[in-house]
Amino acid sequence: GEVSNRVAAQIRRVASRLDYVANQAARNLRSGKTHEVVFVTAASLRFAHVHDLIEELQGALTDRRYRLDLELWRRPSEGPALYRTLARGRCDGVILYGIHPEHRGAIESMHKRGMPVVAIHAPEEIGMDTVDFDSTESARLGTAHLLERGHTRVAIIVHNPGFVAEALRLHGYRRALETAGLPFDESLIFACKVGTDLLPLWQRITRSTPPPTGIVCYNAEMSAQLVGVIRRHGVRIPEEMALVSLGDA
Repeated sequence: GEVSNRVAAQIRRVASRLDYVANQAARNLRSGKTHEVVFVTAASLRFAHVHDLIEELQGALTDRRYRLDLELWRRPSEGPALYRTLARGRCDGVILYGIHPEHRGAIESMHKRGMPVVAIHAPEEIGMDTVDFDSTESARLGTAHLLERGHTRVAIIVHNPGFVAEALRLHGYRRALETAGLPFDESLIFACKVGTDLLPLWQRITRSTPPPTGIVCYNAEMSAQLVGVIRRHGVRIPEEMALVSLGDA
């Protein structure tokens, strides 16, 4: 079934003259591969750490002649239909950044159908390859840092308590309080999204009785926004309100 070098060279010359481009769909049918990996997330593209993650994924996949496709879901109801579509062979693999609790069944079904999946920020018991840092320990260390400096009322700001990463952070927060012999106060947990108006958040924090003197923020962007609000209200940092950031994730 092979052609001679002379015929092959002639075919290439004609293809070049005609500006022929091979049909990728036909190639995919023959090879059984799409050479495409889909990155699925609900994280906003405004965030610097999401840009960095996409850039690294793109570079690694390009080196291996794969394309990166991006899928964003905005409402939890959008997730299951998307995962069913991916399970039908639309791509060669899926990278998940954050797993919503309502999506676990659809994701596990996609994985069982043979779709390779790697999850970022996912519980180990989900039964697939995961990549993560220790969210529990980072929150424990951040909270303990404030407690060791004499703060006995420490609040924590989370993005969404229902997300896996946030549950892990809250676990670390509670562990630090228990180690210090302090009670857990659910009223000191505040949910807020980066990029929104933080004035209502600050008002909720200051209405606590008594108000906290330390705050643990889930990422650097939230910390930076909150610093601006606090200073506009004449509160000194860290003398009157201390902040700890858990990073850019």
